[in-house]
Amino acid sequence: MLDLSRVHAGALDVHLRPVDMDEVMAVALGNLGPGGHTLTLEMTEDLPDVIADATVLARVVTDLAAHALRHSPDGEPPAVAVGTGDGRVEIRLADHGPLDIEAREAVGVTAPVTGLVPRLCADLAQLIGGELRWEATAGGGLTAVLILPAAAESGNAVRRAAD
Repeated sequence: MLDLSRVHAGALDVHLRPVDMDEVMAVALGNLGPGGHTLTLEMTEDLPDVIADATVLARVVTDLAAHALRHSPDGEPPAVAVGTGDGRVEIRLADHGPLDIEAREAVGVTAPVTGLVPRLCADLAQLIGGELRWEATAGGGLTAVLILPAAAESGNAVRRAAD
């Protein structure tokens, strides 16, 4: 609740700059901590950097991954896919849990699914210039889709060209 109030009060400092998605994903998934967390991860090669605050973005991805883990049944790990399109980078975190009536009504609406974590993630995503929306997961569950602007001159592309 404190973080949500800080966001709404404008008391959270953000520093937007090009951010390496490989690094963000490593930090975010590492933040889940020990405990046998299983997720599937698929990342497009040569992802461009995104314009974001690295710390805030890692927090959003960590919170969404933890949310997906909580809502996926045993034996059906959440799927995380990171890809590009139209000058944007999309991070898709799909759970396979039951899709209750309230969640069904939220699918397709830009407002977050109920709960403090999805609300905070949506507000943080907006704060760093991104968007969070929800879709139904094929076979049941919900998919959080975090959309971020790609950096015009990707640091990843520059680093790979120098190698």
